[in-house]
Amino acid sequence: MEGSYQIKDLYKSGDYQAIADLRGDPEAYDRFTEWDHNYLLLALNKLNRYSECLEAYKKMRQRYPSSRLGNSTVTAALYNAHFRNCDPAHCDLDKLKKQLDFIIRHDEEPSSPYSKTWPAMKAVLKAVTSQTNSGKPQALLAILGKADPKALSDKEGKGTRDGKEVTFASPREEWYAEETKALLSASLYEQCVSCVDDALRQISVFHYNNDIWFKKRKARALTLLGRIDEARGILQELAVTFSSEWIYKDLFSLETQAGDTQRALFYGCQCAYTGVKSDSIGGFSNQFAVFLMRLGMEEMAMLERQLAVCLEKETSDQPKPFAAEWEPTEAIAALSKKQIIDRLRPMWLKVIDSSKAFYEGEIVSLNAEKRLGNILGPDGKRYFFKFNSVRSRYSELREGRKVRFATEKRFDKKKQVWDMNAVDITVLE
Repeated sequence: MEGSYQIKDLYKSGDYQAIADLRGDPEAYDRFTEWDHNYLLLALNKLNRYSECLEAYKKMRQRYPSSRLGNSTVTAALYNAHFRNCDPAHCDLDKLKKQLDFIIRHDEEPSSPYSKTWPAMKAVLKAVTSQTNSGKPQALLAILGKADPKALSDKEGKGTRDGKEVTFASPREEWYAEETKALLSASLYEQCVSCVDDALRQISVFHYNNDIWFKKRKARALTLLGRIDEARGILQELAVTFSSEWIYKDLFSLETQAGDTQRALFYGCQCAYTGVKSDSIGGFSNQFAVFLMRLGMEEMAMLERQLAVCLEKETSDQPKPFAAEWEPTEAIAALSKKQIIDRLRPMWLKVIDSSKAFYEGEIVSLNAEKRLGNILGPDGKRYFFKFNSVRSRYSELREGRKVRFATEKRFDKKKQVWDMNAVDITVLE
């Protein structure tokens, strides 16, 4: 071997094994220049020989202690050797934290999509979550505090899932998501509000409805700070763009706390009607039942209580204790879940519809594959709708059918505009 240019040529030709074999020639290895060592690290990394890459890096640092060559390569090797497939429940957490510190110190481009700072940090966060019993939020915040979110990449990831191309949240977006969750869990509400505001400024593209989840955490933090009007405004804005039982549940709790029983009843029915489709409202049904009984709505309260019992039986052997001194009548207790929902649905819709204006129109276009369509309203305007806004059976939807519908302003993320959509659609006979 006469010089580093030979190793460079071997690397450029893809002969990584030949470079790795030079470690077995002490005379040649001792003559390695700084760049020779760098190409050796790259070659070992290409060969997936990560432990050997780490050993070679130690040798390089002994000879060239001030060298910065190979830093990105060794951080990748360290991540692949110790973080990529680690078992969060049984790994050596203290050792993993020290290795994370090493990666952070030697990562010269944390904003690069190839940086290992955030992937390594995520592995440590999972280990902390798995192994920490007390003080978990504070432990998570200590790890997250090692990184500057503004230095992390804001570029979304790309990949395939089930044969389809998909995009993933950027490291910066994921950092803010973990930070705001930990701040809320740690009861650091002012910091959580500030962090959410920072996230909404710093993140250019959101994934997994993260912009909605950020705002939900902010509303929760504001509620716990006693800033009810601000929290209510955020949740009401979210309810316009994203129909979800947890938004209605939070609004129900706010209005109950504020003493506005009519608004609380409205949001409670919205939560029940929306959530029953996913069988995710067992706990809320118990809470709502107590509220309804206080309003003197006895039949509806007993039906809600029995619905909670049915949902709990589907997920556990023993229903949870009910915090009230009454139980449903024998007749209601004998009903099946379907029978209960069939009786509750018109009750929910009566309350929900009491605050809306309804119109009659005609379906003028329909795309069953994309589950969307358009309705021509009595004012001559076309109103876009999605199938999840239809109350009738989807099989009843056909072009030319007359329908009853309400309108609601929705945000079109694709066009980045607000527009009136058709919602709560019922096919007329």
